[in-house]
Formats: sequence, C-alpha cells, structure tokens
Amino acid sequence: MKSNFVLLNTLIPVEEVRLGGLVCDLLSPQTNAFTDQLPAESSNVYVDENKDFGTRLAQSSDDGFSSNLTKLFKTMTKVENEESIQLSSASVKNSELRQPRKVFTELCTFPAAREYLETGVREGEKSYLVIGFRTVSDATFAAKSSSTLKLSGKVTVPVSTIATGGADVLGLGAALDVGVGADRGRSNSDTVAFKAPGEKIWAIRYQKVSFKLFKKRSTETAYLDKPRWVMLPANRAAAMGEEEEVEADLDDLEDDDVEENNLTESKLEQDGSSEAYLVPGEV
Repeated sequence: MKSNFVLLNTLIPVEEVRLGGLVCDLLSPQTNAFTDQLPAESSNVYVDENKDFGTRLAQSSDDGFSSNLTKLFKTMTKVENEESIQLSSASVKNSELRQPRKVFTELCTFPAAREYLETGVREGEKSYLVIGFRTVSDATFAAKSSSTLKLSGKVTVPVSTIATGGADVLGLGAALDVGVGADRGRSNSDTVAFKAPGEKIWAIRYQKVSFKLFKKRSTETAYLDKPRWVMLPANRAAAMGEEEEVEADLDDLEDDDVEENNLTESKLEQDGSSEAYLVPGEV
C-alpha cells in the first residue's frame, strides 16, 4: 500500500512533530515520539505552498473528504455554534524529506534512536518515520448565525471582500468592526470573517519501520545496505544468552496499519486530478 498522507483527527502545532523523527502512533504523533537527536540530512526538505487551498477544497468533487477536512480546520476556532462556520481560504504548506532512506540510515547510527526502536520491538509497538507533513496557516473562516456568535481570534474583513479583491459584494462593509477581540460577540444574522492564528499540522506522511531479528553472525558484509546492529539485552539473563541482531528497513503502510487505526481511503479531486488520503473513521 502506498504511503499516502494520513489525515489527523486533531490539529497539531507544527513544532510538536519533526521531519525525520520516529513515532509510534499514526494519529497522535506527538505522543512518545523520538525527536531528540535527528540527522543533519533531515533538514534537506522540499517545501511547496498553496495559498488558495480553501478554493481547491470547495471545488473538490469528493464531498466526504472536503467535509472531514473542513470539520478538522474548524477546530482552529472557538465558535459556539460551530455549524455556522465555513472555510473561506487557507494557506497550506507541504514539507517532505528529499532523502528519507538516507535520513533513516543515519538515524539508526544514533544509540538513542536504536534504543527507541528496540523498545518498540520488545513491547510490540510499531514505529514510523515521519517523511512529510502538511500544515495550514492563515485559515480564514466565514461565520453566519441567527443567534449570538462568539469568536476567538480577531475579526478581519468580510469574506466577500477577500474573494473579490476588495469589492464588498455582500454589502457588509461597515457592519464589521475590524480588530474585534476574542470575547466580542454578534447577534441576529451577521456575517463575519476571521483568521485562526498559528500553523498547524493536519496530515502526515509516514513510512513504517520493519524489523528482522537474527542471531549474531561473525560478518555483516551482506547487510551493509540496511541498518543492522546488536540489540541491547533487556535484562541480565538475556545478556548471558546468545546475542541477537536487529535489521531495520523502511516500508509503506500496510493493511494492518490501516485497519488498526480505522482508516479509509478518501480523495481530494479537482480538475481531473486526484490525491488519495487515509482518513480516520471519525474526524
């Protein structure tokens, strides 16, 4: 199975996840992750930015994916009647390692990373390498309500003004108080637009770390293409026995990874092109 981006079920601050880091949970990559010591190669990153992702999302022919992602983005806001919010625009950044296998090979030379991986092997936990993620920033939302609407973040300008390059086609203009603070509310059927602060990760691309265990051999010349090392003994009794070697490699996500996390494939489709994502059952 191709390692598609996994849509998270919550937004994560960008500083919580590192490209080239190791995680044990696809949907909660900030928990029990290894980010302490990363190779220099992990800074060799390809970055692409789409400043009009909101329009692409609105035009997607896959209503299920658009609905899930819009719902996720809405968690950037604190609006009492959340169903009234619609994503107007967003800047999405795609960041991916250029050489994930090189990063992983170097990572496996670090004793702390080896220990992290070995602990996962002993405890039956899976490990994944973060090879890419997508973030959202400058997300602009339109909010309309027939009852009191409380916003977090600052009201900026009408969505109609943003979309038309300055023309207030909804006639809201002066109805908005630019710079209204987080606790200010509006009533009746006002329409306002506001930006959610911060850069948040909403999707991550992983490769799964696979392992093979061997009894220690006198030569390793046949295995130089993959990281391989002697496992540290878990206890003194194990230290008295025959040593084991572990060989680590990178693979795409497999069916069991998808099933255990209740993921299904969904596509972002627009203008004849499509991109598949793995989406959790409840976003």
